[in-house]
Amino acid sequence: DMALKYINRAKNIYAQWKLVSENKTILKQVLRTYNVELEIYRDNKAYKANKEYIESIDQFIATNENKMPNEYKLSTSFQLASIHFVLKNYSRSMRWINVILNNKFKGQRQDILIQARLLNLMVHLEQQNMFVLRHFVESTKRFINKLGDIAEYQKILLRFFSKIGKAYPYEYKELYLELYNQLFPENEESPLPQSAIDFIDYKTWIGEKI
Repeated sequence: DMALKYINRAKNIYAQWKLVSENKTILKQVLRTYNVELEIYRDNKAYKANKEYIESIDQFIATNENKMPNEYKLSTSFQLASIHFVLKNYSRSMRWINVILNNKFKGQRQDILIQARLLNLMVHLEQQNMFVLRHFVESTKRFINKLGDIAEYQKILLRFFSKIGKAYPYEYKELYLELYNQLFPENEESPLPQSAIDFIDYKTWIGEKI
């Protein structure tokens, strides 16, 4: 609560500056502030209560997208993609995922790049873009393999997306249940690390389906 109080104070100051987009140093400071604000909303799952603020950040980032340093463009794009996904604004989520997929973020954080591609599969599944989903399963697998060893939970998720991309709707619930039991086995340690859950709340998403 105190962090948001100071963030709002900072934003009121930024609003008085007419050259925010033209001054790289000031733009970075604004982007840092917005990134922290989005992180707070994600941590608290306070999306709906702060939709207006999220919309204003979304608009600012979209307006200044081409002026942003890559590290900020990557992190804020993923933040907005994941928030819009939770809000079930799938087309908006896809818009920010495509910013990540269509840009070369060489030397940037591999963990975000991987999670963005997994989120991409989730969005296409929600939109029932099954032909596109099947294509992206294979490209995601190739992308992760290029970066090194593929984690067990990533193998499980990719197998799930591959199966559901070819399944009939009446089979979906059983496939989600199978996925849940594999990622969150009873009385066993989950293969899904906390670092991945911090990016995407897989447990809640799968739980809603079963």
